[in-house]
Amino acid sequence: MLDDMNTPKGTGDLNGGAEWMPGADRRSDREVPLAAAKRQAAVHAWLDGEIAEDDPMLADTKGVELWRQVNLEASRRRDTRTPAYVEGRIMQSLPAGVPRIQAPANMDMETPLWRRTVQTTAARAMVIASGLVGLGAVLGALMRAR
Repeated sequence: MLDDMNTPKGTGDLNGGAEWMPGADRRSDREVPLAAAKRQAAVHAWLDGEIAEDDPMLADTKGVELWRQVNLEASRRRDTRTPAYVEGRIMQSLPAGVPRIQAPANMDMETPLWRRTVQTTAARAMVIASGLVGLGAVLGALMRAR
């Protein structure tokens, strides 16, 4: 079932005493006036390259000049290059060898993880077992409560 969150049922003052009906004409409920929406569509069409700049619809829009400046700045930044000496300094500051992660001395890094033996103390094994038993008890109680 789809709840229509725009239905002001029980509040007749919002719609002139009549209830709002789905599919009713809602042009007066628009946030953006239709004339502004047409200009916006024209600006977007110009940005997409679908219409020419001298289109009369674009003559009175403020966004055209803004986007022209944005395009100029983007092309200027696109053409800038990092000087060669900066790249040289960055490369010189990097360490010469490939960094390696130091494993603990007692860990066997040659054997794959799934083939390694698990070594633990009796106390750690008891703590793990009691934790698993407690987790099972909690989950069982939750399932029984349903």
